Amino acid sequence: MKISVIVPYEGYYQYLKDCLESLSEQENVEIETLLVGSQDDQKFQQLVDTYKDKISLNVIPCSIEEGVAKKRNLGLENATGDYIYFIDSDDYIMPQTLSCLLQDAMQKDLDLVVGRRWITWFKKQVFETMGDEKNEELNLKDKDDDRNHKFLEKDYSDIDDSDEQRRIDLLIRAKKGIRNISVLNILIKRTLIEENHLRFNEDFIYYSDLPFVEGLVMYGHKIDFNDKTLYAKRKHNDPINTPALSQIKDETKFDEFINVYKYAISLVDKESRIRYYLDSKMIKYYSNFFAKKIRRSKDDFWRDERFDQMSILMQDVRDDLLKNMSRYQRKMVKLARNHDLHQTQKVIAKHLAKNKMKKILKNKNEINKYLYRHKYINEPIEENWVMFETFMGKSYADSPKYIYEYLAKNYPGKYKFIWVLNDPKEKLPYEGIIVKRFTKKYAYYLAKSKYFVFNIRQPLWFRKREGQVFLETWHGTPLKRLAFDQEEVTAASPTYKSQFYRQKQEWDYLIAANKFSSDIFKSCFMYT
Repeated sequence: MKISVIVPYEGYYQYLKDCLESLSEQENVEIETLLVGSQDDQKFQQLVDTYKDKISLNVIPCSIEEGVAKKRNLGLENATGDYIYFIDSDDYIMPQTLSCLLQDAMQKDLDLVVGRRWITWFKKQVFETMGDEKNEELNLKDKDDDRNHKFLEKDYSDIDDSDEQRRIDLLIRAKKGIRNISVLNILIKRTLIEENHLRFNEDFIYYSDLPFVEGLVMYGHKIDFNDKTLYAKRKHNDPINTPALSQIKDETKFDEFINVYKYAISLVDKESRIRYYLDSKMIKYYSNFFAKKIRRSKDDFWRDERFDQMSILMQDVRDDLLKNMSRYQRKMVKLARNHDLHQTQKVIAKHLAKNKMKKILKNKNEINKYLYRHKYINEPIEENWVMFETFMGKSYADSPKYIYEYLAKNYPGKYKFIWVLNDPKEKLPYEGIIVKRFTKKYAYYLAKSKYFVFNIRQPLWFRKREGQVFLETWHGTPLKRLAFDQEEVTAASPTYKSQFYRQKQEWDYLIAANKFSSDIFKSCFMYT
């Protein structure tokens, strides 16, 4: 039995190498790899030449601008295997994944076999070196896996057409939200696809998986879950320069999300089980994600035309699932059906305030952030206040020290100096106020100071106000790769690059000690 592996190429050569390498490591299984993408790139062609014999690689020409749906459909039209398997070009799988899936499919005569997924920011070598324990510690395991295991243990004996319910549970219900419904790491009998004319809807760029998976649920029969497989779904740690499809910022995504939901529910009867769970996910999306946009977004379209769209959708969700929703969710649906934006905003504000209070009770620093965002930041900026911080308040040192001493000596009485120092025993050579990092006073001075002189990044929750001036002096000479010059981020948060990109935009000035540092800072910080 042969597996046709379909790989839509999205243009990131450095990720594709791991993908193809992982396919070359699959043992005890015959595969053909259908790589759909542009052949214009020289590095792409070199990679193809390296792997064409190892994995029976067949390149199907397609413009890089074409969507994933189009590329997957081209792969299906050229597939000759008995089974179909989709893998994205920036992902990779562990050895034995395909052989385990195929063994299950053949021994149990299954139409569909679902495997485990693990979300990661790391390339294959790093992921394998860290192992399951370290990845678990980083909390990147796909939470849908736990849901799948829950449904494996479920007793289906008292359910009519239990195979359909099992397919719904594993492919739709177990997925957190509509966005996470995916064809990835599912081995699919090819006859199921061809006999039912299943194809990806090419009108959708970001969410084309949902209708296709819906077709698998509708027309498939026997399904099972194999926990010996592992698919690494890779997030890109540089979403600024090389974003994954899910990381692209695009205002049209919301409209497509709504349209794909409407298209998906049009394919099934309103009383169907599939419709029940899709409606349930839409209510949760509305009350959890969309509600925050109504409350916090500066863009009025979340409260105008988009609220109008959600009100229409909520009119048509199934009434029988509301009894299983929380009181807050039921209230949100009722208000949306009445198109009552004013009362909706009041309910959301109360709900978010309740959640914030829970956070504050768990973490005392949350109250200081709250005061910063909702009180201090609304007070006037003090024109002569200068705030200094080095190494997160650990020491009185580095460039901020000398800038402070120069100002204090040459402009006596002109400025009020605030130093962030965690050791209360620290003494300043000139006048100044010492505050401990992340305290209430810290939040107060962060909101009201005119000038900032730091040698590290500012807190993520800091928002530079109009009129504030931020001088970044950075610490040391960059003899190691930093920020955007790093290929892989393993010693910091995997969202380090996207965080850094936002934070550096708040710097008005960046000091470099020498030309060597200056050249590197321009590159690694993307700072002009």
